[in-house]
Amino acid sequence: MTSGVRRCGSVLALVLCTAQAQAQGQEQAQERFAGSVDLDRVVGEAIASHQIPGAVCWAGHPGRLLHRAAYGNRAIVPAVEPMTMDTIFDAASLTKVVATTSAIMRLFEQGRLRLNDPVTAYLPGFQGGKSSITVRQLMTHYSGLRPDVDLEPAWSGYETGIGKALVDQPVAGPGERFLYSDINFLLLGEIVRVLSGRTLADFV
Repeated sequence: MTSGVRRCGSVLALVLCTAQAQAQGQEQAQERFAGSVDLDRVVGEAIASHQIPGAVCWAGHPGRLLHRAAYGNRAIVPAVEPMTMDTIFDAASLTKVVATTSAIMRLFEQGRLRLNDPVTAYLPGFQGGKSSITVRQLMTHYSGLRPDVDLEPAWSGYETGIGKALVDQPVAGPGERFLYSDINFLLLGEIVRVLSGRTLADFV
């Protein structure tokens, strides 16, 4: 689970939502379809077992919205907030695929980055400038870096987060084993910023 999800305290359950249905301005499902009961049950069970605090579900097919419902809570700390249909969710690790990876590969296509280069070629301050971890190893989660930076004591701010990522010590050697790490993509995002002077949002 990513730090973004932990901070948000919400999980998005997206069953199916068509652009056509939205464009037609269908505010409410006109009828409940057979799967509604199952959707209600599955989401209800997940909430009851504390797997998620809440969810928003849409189900439909072109031109017809069949199911639309909000369940549970969108936040539980510091105060409980009921889930609403207009709740904005943290995309969390989808950002890794949709934004960061796309931006890195675009820089690669432009010849501004090489995947087998050490991270220090683009972030000289990484690991004191002495790390052999490559850009490719960040992308494939073979860097050996931990799953996440420490969240306690509480901190905030982009610069603080990048500063922590730059000095975080690996728990395995580069290429030694797969270890899913948010730190990898914090560093990749910073490489994008350094090379292009642009935010990830500019690439998608």
